Amino acid sequence: EYLDRQVGHATVEGFTETILGRRRYIPELQAANPRVRDLGRRQALNAPIQGSASDVFKVAMIEVDRVLRAAPELECHMLLTVHDELVFEVPEAAVERAAALVQERMEHAVELEVRLQADVGWGTNWSDARVSNARMPGSRPTRSASARAIARVTCFSNVPPRPLAPGS
Repeated sequence: EYLDRQVGHATVEGFTETILGRRRYIPELQAANPRVRDLGRRQALNAPIQGSASDVFKVAMIEVDRVLRAAPELECHMLLTVHDELVFEVPEAAVERAAALVQERMEHAVELEVRLQADVGWGTNWSDARVSNARMPGSRPTRSASARAIARVTCFSNVPPRPLAPGS
């Protein structure tokens, strides 16, 4: 029913919207060629879902950056994103505090009817930081519907955080 409404709205209005109001115009829905119209239908189904997930992730990244800048004593630096994950560099002594901050901001970045869940893991490299290897104290699976975002906090022991050099 929801998906049918999305396609119907996009066919009439010419666009779909994410939960934060970003529009994706889909002129393919008006095409004479049935294959192109079918492509437009698939785009109308996918765009609000994928686009909304992207919106939430971007807001969460901005919020995480804001709280980390306000806590310079953590020496935690956001390095990169990998799909729906954030990777950080943080001294081992601050990893649990940094991870708790990141998790809290990601889970409360956008107010939704469902609970957002951010899983956090850490290790000495990105591969070791898998969420299954390290769980935040007190974290638990939710029984309600949830959206999922992953944040891997990568801790490099005995290596002070540093900004990336230009060209690296």
